[in-house]
Amino acid sequence: LIADVSGKGVDAAVLTAFIKFTIRGIALRRRDPGFILQEFNRAFPRTVENPYLFVSMFVGILDTWTLRFDYASAGHDIAFIRRASQVEQLAVTGPVLGVMEEPFDVRTAYLEDGDMIVLSTDGLTESRDGSGRFLEVSGAMEWIRNAPSDPTLLAARLIESARARSGNRMRDDVAVLAIRVARPSALPLDGADAKPASETEARADA
Repeated sequence: LIADVSGKGVDAAVLTAFIKFTIRGIALRRRDPGFILQEFNRAFPRTVENPYLFVSMFVGILDTWTLRFDYASAGHDIAFIRRASQVEQLAVTGPVLGVMEEPFDVRTAYLEDGDMIVLSTDGLTESRDGSGRFLEVSGAMEWIRNAPSDPTLLAARLIESARARSGNRMRDDVAVLAIRVARPSALPLDGADAKPASETEARADA
């Protein structure tokens, strides 16, 4: 899960807390990314009184047995899968939350050993260089393609690159979530607690 809240200040901070608790409650009822987004979108206008606030959100569910990754995206296009040296952008499957009530399609990607899911807020793609030009999605994909294969190092590299590009004067916060999946044959055996698949997760914020 990653989400980007419009606006700043107290309203955005309160909304962030609301998102965490509400999404957790919905996910406990049904593990379906489209359903989670749809139910949150219904609860949003009944809870948030500020009509100028909206949220982009990406929800994914990874089956660690089969490495099947189901996801839905409410207007959140900074979501990628890195397969070896190739990076693909994951599709937006519905509108941002808080604008209109629409169904959210669910897409499926099948991952392989070593593949990485990389999610970020728009502070990454909207980082500006000295001429004021945005990095944009294509630039973010290039950075991800050339970043280390370790998710912790990758997340840190993206944050550092965004800071350097903006001369340490970033106009928006950046959060990065990187998850690398691995099949059991690629993991050291550690007794009876071994699982069919595992993931290594890293988060970074600036």
